[in-house]
Amino acid sequence: LALKEKYHSILHTIADKDVAQQLLDGKIALGGELREATVMFCDIRGFTALTQNMNPAEVIALLNEHMTALTRAVTEHHGVVDKFIGDSIMAVFGAPKSYGDDIFNAVRCAQRMLAEREKLNQTSRYQIQVGIGLASGQVVAGNMGSADRSNYTVLGERVNLAARLCSVARRGEIVIGPTTREALGDRIVVDEWGGAHPLAGIVRRVEPFGFTKISALGIEEQRVNVIIDFVSPRAEWKALGHGYRVITRIVIDERKGVVKVPVSALFRTGQDWSVFVDRDGRAELRRLAIGARN
Repeated sequence: LALKEKYHSILHTIADKDVAQQLLDGKIALGGELREATVMFCDIRGFTALTQNMNPAEVIALLNEHMTALTRAVTEHHGVVDKFIGDSIMAVFGAPKSYGDDIFNAVRCAQRMLAEREKLNQTSRYQIQVGIGLASGQVVAGNMGSADRSNYTVLGERVNLAARLCSVARRGEIVIGPTTREALGDRIVVDEWGGAHPLAGIVRRVEPFGFTKISALGIEEQRVNVIIDFVSPRAEWKALGHGYRVITRIVIDERKGVVKVPVSALFRTGQDWSVFVDRDGRAELRRLAIGARN
C-alpha cells in the first residue's frame, strides 16, 4: 500500500490530477478522441531578457514560483495543465472531462491568472507580465506517444490558433478567438451598484419567456430575465446582495473609429445617407455609411 501511494504521489506530480486518476483507472488508452474544448497558452513576456544574466538556480526558482500560482488557478477552474513549454503554460478546459461551462471556466481562469501574477509582483523579486491566448473548438484528445512512453495531450487547429493568439497578446492582455467570443455572449456593464468602478459581466442566457411588470411610473412593461456571469474578480463584487438595484447595460454592438449620431439627424441625399456637421461655425453636408442602428 505504501508503494502504491508513492506511485500515486509521483504520478500526480508529473501529470495533471484528473488525467493521472483516469490513467490509474484505465479510462485513457493509447489513442485519441474528438472533443470540444478550449485551449489556453500563457506566456511570460520578455523572459529571455529577464533571465539572461541570472544563474540557473534563480531561473528555476522564478519559474517554480510563477508556475505554482498560475497552475493552481487552472486547477481551481476545472482545467488541465497539458504541459509546460519553457516559460509557457498550455492548459485545456473540456478534456478529458467536461464540466459544462468549459469556455466560461477558461476565461475566468485567464483573468484569475493575470490577477495572481499582479499579486505576485507585489511581493516577488521578479516583476513579470504575461500574455494569454484562448481558442475553442474541436480537438483530438488522448494519450499519445509510443507503447513505451506517452502523454495525455490535445492536437489540432484550435491548439495552433491558441498559440498564435498568445504570441500577439500584449503584456497583461487576454486575446480570444472568434468561436470563444461567440460562445461567451454579449458584454455586460453594471453601473451604480455602490462600488467605485463599473463591474464587467457576460450574458449567459436570456430566458425564453417574458412577464408583465408595472414600472414606478405606472407603465405596463414586458420584461425578460437575463442571467449573467461576472467576469470582474469576485473580490470586486462579493458585496452585492439579493435585491440590489443596479444599472445594467448590455453591449450588443461594439465598433472602433465610428461616430454615433441621432437618427433624427440623418437624411437622404439621392441614394446616400447624409448629415450636417459643424465646421468652423458653418453647417457642412457630410455623406456617411450607416452601421448599426438602434
